[in-house]
Amino acid sequence: MSIAKKLAGGGGSFGALAQGEARGRSEAIARSDALDATGRVRRSSLAPVSSIVFNPLNPRKTIVDETIDELAESLRRRQIVPVTVVSRDAFLDAHPNQAASIGDADFVALDGNRRLLAAQRAGLANLRVDLNDDLVATAADMVEAALVANAHREGVLPFEEAQAIEQLLNTVYDGNQAAVARKLGKSRAWVGQRLALLHLTPELQEQAGTGELAIEDARKIGAEARAGKLSNVQQLERAQAAKEAAAMKEAAKAAAKVDRASRGP
Repeated sequence: MSIAKKLAGGGGSFGALAQGEARGRSEAIARSDALDATGRVRRSSLAPVSSIVFNPLNPRKTIVDETIDELAESLRRRQIVPVTVVSRDAFLDAHPNQAASIGDADFVALDGNRRLLAAQRAGLANLRVDLNDDLVATAADMVEAALVANAHREGVLPFEEAQAIEQLLNTVYDGNQAAVARKLGKSRAWVGQRLALLHLTPELQEQAGTGELAIEDARKIGAEARAGKLSNVQQLERAQAAKEAAAMKEAAKAAAKVDRASRGP
């Protein structure tokens, strides 16, 4: 079945849209919105939410839950920014080993996973999408597009950035950190700092992820480990010292605050 018909709401996973008057109206809207005057697929169209899955290769593995309900309420009123999707065929052409990850879905969300989650939570039937299969001409294109889409967002964890950068280096840029930095609009130092996190011991990676070890301290330790200056045991010792120093600093701040309060205005 053509992408135009899928976006129009017919066949496969879209068959449910034809059931019931409300669903029928949704289908008619999707069909009229999906095609231009010549019958070709518009770049921005409506697609059933049930036909879209999250990108299994998205570098961003976590979504801050507190803001999803607000976004869901906003989408109930109006969706301004479409979700960028690629077709099932285009995705599997680039990633044939990911068939199980996307199941029977017709589209994969390349950019807009938070909007997709919010739409699911809001119980929306359709979601405005921007179909762009050019973004996944190759597997490397898919990785690059997903990372670039996430690199400038808030809430992406440093470790997620580091893992995605490493994937870019291995699959797209042949280890050229300067090229990755230029693509992301970041400095080489920023790229190096993120990659340094991958050289921490698993225990310290977990501590940095939970906030027990400050990211700045984790970067410094990781950078030394990356340079071969710290063993695993020395990493743990350095991290313990950093945490103790941070605790002493916080205690001093708290004591100063109490002292100022006791003196009065």
